[in-house]
Amino acid sequence: MSDTPIYDVEQDRYARSTTGELASLGVSPCVAVILIFTDNKVIVEHYSEGSLGKSSDEEKAMQLFGEVAGHIRKHKGDATLR
Repeated sequence: MSDTPIYDVEQDRYARSTTGELASLGVSPCVAVILIFTDNKVIVEHYSEGSLGKSSDEEKAMQLFGEVAGHIRKHKGDATLR
């Protein structure tokens, strides 16, 4: 068993890891987007029900995916995410 800590991604936050030690507690009423890359790097996005709103539509879904894509672009040149 590894001694590497597992980090909790809080609501309305995202995190990235080079080795995949991420988790998100209390995600059942929320939406979690988990991206796993071929080199085992990971991004976890945790959106609360409050941040998403009571109703959903295509525009809100596209906004969520836009935020996810923005985080990928933000770290594209990062040594930790390729």
